[in-house]
Amino acid sequence: MESTRRITSVLGAVVLGVLVTLAMLWALDRLVDRLDLGYRTRRNAPSTDVSIVRSEFSFRVVTNSLGFREPRLPAPKPPGTVRVVVVGDSFTQGFGVAESESYPRLLEKLLHSDDPARHYEVVNLGVPGTNPRDYEGNLREVGLDYDPDIVLVAVGANDVHDVRIQPRSGTQFGWERLPQARRDARHASPSWTRLPHILWPALYPFAREALISLAGKTNPYSSGPQSPPASTPSANPRPIVRWQDVVLALADAYDRRAQVAQRLAAIDATRVERMRPLLIGELPLDSQQGEEAYWSVIALIEPDLMSDAVLLPPVYDDAWRRVADRLRRIGRCARHVGADTVITFVPDEHQVTSRGRAILEERGFRWNARTLADTTFVDRLQALAAGDGLGFIDLLGPFRDRSEEPLYFPRDGHWTPAGHELAARTLAHGLRGRRVKAGERS
Repeated sequence: MESTRRITSVLGAVVLGVLVTLAMLWALDRLVDRLDLGYRTRRNAPSTDVSIVRSEFSFRVVTNSLGFREPRLPAPKPPGTVRVVVVGDSFTQGFGVAESESYPRLLEKLLHSDDPARHYEVVNLGVPGTNPRDYEGNLREVGLDYDPDIVLVAVGANDVHDVRIQPRSGTQFGWERLPQARRDARHASPSWTRLPHILWPALYPFAREALISLAGKTNPYSSGPQSPPASTPSANPRPIVRWQDVVLALADAYDRRAQVAQRLAAIDATRVERMRPLLIGELPLDSQQGEEAYWSVIALIEPDLMSDAVLLPPVYDDAWRRVADRLRRIGRCARHVGADTVITFVPDEHQVTSRGRAILEERGFRWNARTLADTTFVDRLQALAAGDGLGFIDLLGPFRDRSEEPLYFPRDGHWTPAGHELAARTLAHGLRGRRVKAGERS
């Protein structure tokens, strides 16, 4: 009996120790998540000059020494100058158009012409592929050095989705996961190896990143400052992998293996031929053909991505709260230096016109006509701005009012020069009262 009691006592102590350890790990996971530890603000490579050519456009991106498509570096603000610092993603940077055609530059000219008594500078801190986590970081790390009078936050239609995806997959971009998915397909690991990521979604990638840094290596899909890689097929290719295995390995990162496996059974040959070369590493991503293949892969994994990202179903609620918290923090950050914060919403093409429906469906996304009339995202942003004393300028309504005009590149989905002009004019009108107050401060 005595030995039985001792064994029971030891087992009890072991179980208690395991439970306490698990509880501590859970608490650490929540702390890492709450403080956003390990997240590095995404930014372009500094001092680059790149030409991008697609069937719909050709343009050049020149970045300054800080990694932005902005010709001016932070400097003391001359008397009588009103500075507007804009944070946003590729729409703000002006993907697809010349720097002079981007809406921040057009906005600067409009503000000048409307109010010639003051000097206006609109600083473009747009970075492709970013979301409100990066907007806050770029404002704190760089934007405040410009001594802004107004901080304009251009919230993208995919921002809540990106914030939702990052903790689940380690990155918001499938292209950053592709190399790892190929390695996983070559060396399949038991499903239990994903258990730590499932149990500790914030702590596990943080600890993994820290260990990789200590080892002096680079995480291939970290959230650090980087741009899409100029990928080229390897001269010495590794053992051939099945494209289906790469897709399933990629689906694991989004916890969607079962759904993707079902779709693979019914996929048509045309989509297979489009995706296969990219998945096995024969097709470079930094090409139009590579981009088309990439979107087909993403559509296979998340066919409702385009509509859900703007309709914000209940599964997006936690991500929305995170986005709202970031926007509030941006507002407090700007207020601390005496600047106003104004939020605007950058609508996606499928919220404005059905012209791109055939292209979305060709890639494998499911079309949802509700996106053409729904205002959920805008309503939430407007309510948040009103509750926190922030400004809000609606772009969705004006874009829908002119939906018959060519405001978007149909296949690429970014704004055309006409889209940037409409955005600039709408923003200039919305900023009218605020820029007067900003001018009085300066």
